[in-house]
Amino acid sequence: MEDMNQKLQELEQGLEKLAQRESELALKERAMKAREALGEAGLPQHLAEHLNLSSDEALDQSLALAREIRKLPFEAGPGTPRAGMARLPQNAGYAQRALLYQTDREAYYQQFGGEMK
Repeated sequence: MEDMNQKLQELEQGLEKLAQRESELALKERAMKAREALGEAGLPQHLAEHLNLSSDEALDQSLALAREIRKLPFEAGPGTPRAGMARLPQNAGYAQRALLYQTDREAYYQQFGGEMK
């Protein structure tokens, strides 16, 4: 009888270890899925460590939120220049102004005035 109880405890411990390994493997799979999905969405893969990986549903919700955030304009507040918009000092020389005019006319006209044609 004692022998059966000992075997039963060993089996239960084995099942607990197996369940723990299974959950660790599932977590690794979700992390890998998150990095892959972020890469496909054009987002940095290191953001995966900030997503909720507790379940498949939580991961899907986190990825959907990340994709939606990606679509938002990057404005930090009133008066903040657009991300990626070239800015030159007001006393910029002719060569710098000409380069801005050639590469980003919208930014040139916003900064130095004039009409867009």
